[in-house]
Amino acid sequence: MTDVTRIAIPATLAALPFAVADVFDSPRLVGVSRAGGIAYTSAAALRDRAGALGLGLAAMGVRPGDRVAIISESRPEWLEADLAILMRGAVSVPVYPTVSAPQVEAILADSGAMVAVVSNVAQ
Repeated sequence: MTDVTRIAIPATLAALPFAVADVFDSPRLVGVSRAGGIAYTSAAALRDRAGALGLGLAAMGVRPGDRVAIISESRPEWLEADLAILMRGAVSVPVYPTVSAPQVEAILADSGAMVAVVSNVAQ
């Protein structure tokens, strides 16, 4: 068992995946029920995916303080997107994928979101 006292308390929530992956590289950090069992994502994979998405957001011009919408159902990729947004110093704007198109339009306009991360082509 890993000694919890070895974790340096991260200064920000965005630093949490790095602190956890460095000390507790758990192969079963996030699980998703799939046909035939549960598919797991490790702490290191979560950190790496969120980091890569954060770099992609940076390449799109997302800067600290910018709003980025997440239009998605609850899934591991939602967590990855949220962490990536936090890593950029941006602000997450969560949008339920079941709200109507006019409601999504109003939320995006009101929030000033410059980018949207979506779960599928229909979004």
